[in-house]
Amino acid sequence: MTANVFMHSRVSHRNTHCISFNQSLVETGVKMSASLSDEQNKLVKKVAESQGFKDYKIDVQAGSLKGDGYLGIINIVKIWDNSKELNLVIKSALSGKQLREQAPVRKAYEREIYMYTTIFPEFEKLSRERSIKNSFREIAKCYGSFLKEYEECLILENLKEIDYKLWNRKIPMNADHVALGFATYGKFHGTGLALKYLKPELYQEMSKNLKNIFYSEEETPEEKAKFAESSKLMFGNGFKAVAGNAQATQALTRFTQQCEKFFGEDVKRIDKYSTILHGDCWCNNMMYKYMDKTNPGKPTEMCFLDWQIAHIGSPIFDLAYFFCANSGKEVLYDIENFLKIYHENLSATIQQAGLNPEEVFSFEELQCQWKHYARFGLFMALFVMRVILSEVDEVPDLSKCAEEGKDILQSISSSKASNNEEINKRITDIAIFMDEFGYL
Repeated sequence: MTANVFMHSRVSHRNTHCISFNQSLVETGVKMSASLSDEQNKLVKKVAESQGFKDYKIDVQAGSLKGDGYLGIINIVKIWDNSKELNLVIKSALSGKQLREQAPVRKAYEREIYMYTTIFPEFEKLSRERSIKNSFREIAKCYGSFLKEYEECLILENLKEIDYKLWNRKIPMNADHVALGFATYGKFHGTGLALKYLKPELYQEMSKNLKNIFYSEEETPEEKAKFAESSKLMFGNGFKAVAGNAQATQALTRFTQQCEKFFGEDVKRIDKYSTILHGDCWCNNMMYKYMDKTNPGKPTEMCFLDWQIAHIGSPIFDLAYFFCANSGKEVLYDIENFLKIYHENLSATIQQAGLNPEEVFSFEELQCQWKHYARFGLFMALFVMRVILSEVDEVPDLSKCAEEGKDILQSISSSKASNNEEINKRITDIAIFMDEFGYL
């Protein structure tokens, strides 16, 4: 339930990732009335009738603050009659031409709609056919979508109304939340790998529609120049963050020297262990539920949000991004335990599908891939930490930036953050962790 903004980099026009931002009114408690487009009204009416509503009423509230809607607008919709109610979220694309020239807005909505209308139904079908109890189902229900250009939107279940909560993005996740994240990614990747092995032709066909939405075969001189400037800004911020710590500075220096090969070759590699990825793994793209009354702070369920950059790749990209963007120092050093939790869930899913986990994705192979690809988490942390820890009014309005002719990534990288001390600490901790575990 977020809106995405992409990153320009050497990878950005070959094999990039993006992040999403969700500093919604759910966080602030503010409510503002809103209106829907004609097509959205038609969709809501269709949903209401399909769910058996007769003489019903509709309430629409704004769900995004000015400045936090990057590639989308969130509206909260309530449908009710005398006997029942239905709570929905409408996620609709920004239509500004200048923003769409810089960011793949349409492709992002096409991708998310494809995940909800094709990939997840196939997951569910496989789970029924194979009686997979540990299959991946941790998503919001999708009630409808619309793909007309400039009017792209999805109608989703409002998870907040069934007691799911966002984690406070300004606080690192504790071990319980990270563990549930690893377990859920295990189920997600396990279901994808099972589909890949059991229905290879179907998987291959679906993979054609799951290429990285930022991939470009050839970089133009303009794109290369943007990469150089964006890299300078991002790594410049990184070196400022670790200034004064020799170990972290040396680690980051080594990483910059590895980046061209890592992102030019390694990140693009598709092999037998590659599967469908979430792609956008920071804390505002997942919600937790707490149902254990004896331990109310421990999450019992979670759902993943925002599938706009789902694509095929190594499972480690999801794990490393999630782990580094959301974990505190004390959690980082327990990585071996989290990898075991991940693999236990992945193995259970694969085994229930009738496959041998040792052949599909062994723990030894997981450890090998983690050691090679874990540095991706540092890369994402360099970019997302400033946004995660910024105040709402410190994050630039990208639509406005695009209209003014500014580069949107550079606008984010050069934005000022009042919480610099915490940003610097988090980046330094991750760099030292990477160094001490031999990931760089």
